[in-house]
Amino acid sequence: MRRRDSWVALGLAAFVACASTAPPERSAAEGSPRPRLEREDLMEVALIASGYDDPTERAAARAELSKRIAPIVAELSALPSLRDRAARLLTRLHGPGALLGSYEARATTLREILEKGRFNCVSASLLYGVVGAQLGLEISGQLLPTHARSLAFLEQGGKKLGVIVETTSPGGFDPSPEAMAAILKDVALPVGAGDRTLVSEKGLIVPTLVLAAATYVNRGSLLQEQGDLKRAEAMFARAELLADDATMRGVLRDQRAALLTQLAVDDLLTSDPARVPRAYRSMVAAVKVAPQDPETRQTVAQNLRAAAERLIAAAADQQDEPAVNALVKDVEGLPLDPSVRASISAFAWSEIARVRGKAGDYDGSLAAIERGLLVCASSADESVKGTLEKNRIAALRMAALTTAKSGDPDKSLDYVRKLEATPGLSVAERSEAARDQLRVLVLAAQGRYEKKDVRGALELYRQAHAKAPADKEVAHNLLAVLEEVVVPEINANRCGTVERELAEIRKLAPSEELPDRAEARCLVGRAAELLEASDEAGAVELLRKAARLRPKDGPIRQNLVVGLTKQAKAEARAGHCAKARSVASEVLSVDKSLGRALVAEVARCAKTAGSP
Repeated sequence: MRRRDSWVALGLAAFVACASTAPPERSAAEGSPRPRLEREDLMEVALIASGYDDPTERAAARAELSKRIAPIVAELSALPSLRDRAARLLTRLHGPGALLGSYEARATTLREILEKGRFNCVSASLLYGVVGAQLGLEISGQLLPTHARSLAFLEQGGKKLGVIVETTSPGGFDPSPEAMAAILKDVALPVGAGDRTLVSEKGLIVPTLVLAAATYVNRGSLLQEQGDLKRAEAMFARAELLADDATMRGVLRDQRAALLTQLAVDDLLTSDPARVPRAYRSMVAAVKVAPQDPETRQTVAQNLRAAAERLIAAAADQQDEPAVNALVKDVEGLPLDPSVRASISAFAWSEIARVRGKAGDYDGSLAAIERGLLVCASSADESVKGTLEKNRIAALRMAALTTAKSGDPDKSLDYVRKLEATPGLSVAERSEAARDQLRVLVLAAQGRYEKKDVRGALELYRQAHAKAPADKEVAHNLLAVLEEVVVPEINANRCGTVERELAEIRKLAPSEELPDRAEARCLVGRAAELLEASDEAGAVELLRKAARLRPKDGPIRQNLVVGLTKQAKAEARAGHCAKARSVASEVLSVDKSLGRALVAEVARCAKTAGSP
């Protein structure tokens, strides 16, 4: 089951629109085709893409931007080296009081730069290209599936090479791999245990103008996140118009999917349950964009799964199985790899199992787990499979113990047998299953005892003792129940019904007096029956056995005296004088006063009947 109790949960992968998971490369973009130089009014296009649609507002923004970059242009234009201009431009755009103040993933337009000094990789690269054009620099954009940056084409060794400019950092001009990693560490979200994403320089080199198209894509993605689908589509249409060809449009779609993913991850990382539905909607939109880049597709699918699982878990927390099913059905309609859909479905079955288990429907819970494991076979998802297998063990144990407490030992033991037969149990789990079986037997026995079914409790305690003969608590309870079974039967002179129980008590507790007391009581009862039938000799023999078992028991001694007296008198009447005198002597050894009278009485036997 999951991140609660014994249910195990799945993790979330982070992804950002300004970083990629590709390995780092260092070489400049040598031999890469350079795009055409900007002929359009780049600043005007950039401002329109940044949301300044109103001419008056746009003119004011243009005047403000021109005013702020004028000192930079004047200062750097005096530098004879274009490389120095390109490098110094980046540092002049950053820092306190500069245009680029602080990084923010959602700050995708020049408006955020002008109004708040906030930027991301797209807006920073667009600004760098706008100002670079006024310095006579040949600046291009570079779009990767999940990142944007600039390239400055400069003469190096008689060739023009594209020098990487990571515009989000003042140290981003022609950075070493180590410097690039440090830069991206500040703008990328974590993807693992302390790791950060790195970008490859392989990507599509585009006119800076196309970064304005990326701005439209990002703006559209933000609108889509807010639910304003009509305006979002208008932004995407504008982006398509600025892209030169199908390749560029494909990269823009990848950028769109990447930003939607980042927006979703931002929501998920807040741990705010209210933002999870929006994250899921963003990921559904990212999936429907159908990105072309394999890494982007993989990351989109991964985060769609994370968002879906958060929603599924939330629905399960509310015991809302129909909502879980509805989410799975929704995912099944998305253009995802079948293995991804299978993984989400398997997770959903694990959560349905949790819902059913919480409601006490253990059979239903186990059925859901089996369905999930069956789905896992087609997803090859070892993580979900492992969770389901652990949850199956937890569900079987919970079912066994709960049904045992309710007094249904047969069903609870059936759950234990299923647990023991579960494939892949570790040694520790098998040992725990054996302990569970003992626990189930004891709980079931207690349940039956509380329902006054003493015989039923006895049978279960016998099974528990056979499984754990050294368990003192089990032995104690077994002895107590045996005594409860024996005493009423002995008191009712039904001694033959508890012979097995008496033998068990002797074996369990050799020093226990109850078996001897009970047997003596039974002998006395049977002797009384023989006396009623005038079998005095038979009665006396039983009473002698009782007295040997309980030599200090006064009532048994009295009964023996009574039996012997009756036998002596019967023997005298029959003329068996010697036998009568022998019996009378035995009475005398037990009770002197009664014995003397009896001896005197049977002494007359020879005078009346003769001595045999």
